[in-house]
Amino acid sequence: MTLRASFRSFLGVTSVILLSLSVASFRLDAQVLYGSIVGSVSDPTDSAVSRAAVEVTEVGTGRKWETATSSAGIYSFTTLPAGTYKVGISAPGFRSYLQQGVTLTGNTVVRVNAHLDLGTVAESVSTTICRSNGNSGCA
Repeated sequence: MTLRASFRSFLGVTSVILLSLSVASFRLDAQVLYGSIVGSVSDPTDSAVSRAAVEVTEVGTGRKWETATSSAGIYSFTTLPAGTYKVGISAPGFRSYLQQGVTLTGNTVVRVNAHLDLGTVAESVSTTICRSNGNSGCA
C-alpha cells in the first residue's frame, strides 16, 4: 500500500468516526422531551401535609396526572411533556390550592410548593404565574 493510499484510508476512517459522533450527539439532544413538576405541601404551622391529592393538568390538551403527597409532604411528576400546566392540591380540612401558568420545557424541573390554609372544601386559593413579555397582563 502506498503512502497516498494509506492517507486516503486514514481520512476515510476519520471522517466516518467524526460523522458518527456528530449524529450521536444530535440524537441525544433531540431525546430530551420531558420535564418534571415537583414540590412540597405544608400547613399553617409549616408541618408537612401527607396524603394531599395533587393533580397537574396540561392546559392545551386537558390531560391530567394525579398523585398523593408522601408522609413528608413531597410530590413529584416526572416525564411530563413540555407545555403549560395548572397544579391543584387539596386535603381534608384545608382550602384547595391552584397554581396556573406553570410553564414546563424539556429537561427542566419546576418546583411548586403549596402552603395550605385551614378551611372547608368549598374554599380555595388560586395563583397565576405571569411572565414579563412587554405586554400588559398574562401571556
